[in-house]
Amino acid sequence: MFTQFHSVLEADFDALDELLRGIAAVGELTPRTTDHVAAYGELLSSKIVTAAFSARGLDAALVDSRDCVVTDGAHTRAVPIFDQTNEQLALKVKPLVDRGRVPVMGGFIGSTRSGVTTTSGGADLTFLLRLWEPD
Repeated sequence: MFTQFHSVLEADFDALDELLRGIAAVGELTPRTTDHVAAYGELLSSKIVTAAFSARGLDAALVDSRDCVVTDGAHTRAVPIFDQTNEQLALKVKPLVDRGRVPVMGGFIGSTRSGVTTTSGGADLTFLLRLWEPD
């Protein structure tokens, strides 16, 4: 049985395949491109976990970490900019939590202020983050 979820994953794998073919054609892998490739694993695993939670009755919501975790531009070793990250989390994640939803997001990816994908080089950024200031 081929579902809409399978179509989403297929599109992601097709995009990754295209990216990898481009890297192979150029014969060069930059830190920025490394971050872009590495982000696919986090995004795919987050989609799979969200679907599994939903299939088991949890009200899970996929959140792309790149929309929340704002980092500096140090590719493969990015550091969160906490004030901006906390603002984004308050805008994008807190409303989900307030409605009783379970946000699912990758742990070591983010993006620069201009939206370029970054990674921390493997350190999970999400455990460092506060969603909002306590009342």
